[in-house]
Amino acid sequence: ETEGLRVPITNSTNSSESTEWDNKNLICNVKFYKGRSPNPSVYFLENREYYELRANVFGYGDDHVRFALLSKGCLEWLLQQAKSKKKKSNESVWWPEIIHCNDWHTALIPLILRQKIKSNIPTLLTIHNLLYQGLGSLRILDLLNMKEEETKELKKDSDKKSWICADQDFVKQAWRT
Repeated sequence: ETEGLRVPITNSTNSSESTEWDNKNLICNVKFYKGRSPNPSVYFLENREYYELRANVFGYGDDHVRFALLSKGCLEWLLQQAKSKKKKSNESVWWPEIIHCNDWHTALIPLILRQKIKSNIPTLLTIHNLLYQGLGSLRILDLLNMKEEETKELKKDSDKKSWICADQDFVKQAWRT
C-alpha cells in the first residue's frame, strides 16, 4: 500500500482551494487486496476528490479529467514501485507483462506508456460500448504534461477526438491484426 502517491500534473483545471493538489501533483493512495488462490491480487487507486466523494462512476462534467488522472496515476505508481524496490535491494522488480485497458476511460494508458515512460509493455484495449467512445477535448493532454511533439499527430485534425484513438501507432497495429 502507498499513502500520498504524488502524480505529477499541470494544474490547469482545478481551483487552488482543493486539498487534493499539492504543487502540481495529484495526491492519491494505493490500496492492495490480496486475493486467495486462484483469485488475483488487486490494487486500487484512491483520490478523495475525484473518486471517493462521487455517488456514481460516470456522468460528471469532469469525467475526462478524472479518467486521464486515473491512467496517469496507475502508471506513475508502477514507476515509483520499480524505483523504490531497486533502491532497497538487488532483487528483480515486478513489472507487468501486459496492461489491459478497458474502454475510453483507460485508453490514454498506451499513449502515456509509449510517449512519457518510453516503455514497450504490450497493451490490450477492450471496447465494451462503441456508442460512447469518450469523445472529448485533447487539451486534457496538457494536464498530463504531454509535449506538443508527443501529441501533434493526434491533434492534427481537431481538438476533440475519441481517446480510443489516442495512440495512433497502437490503433494502426490493432487494425492490422
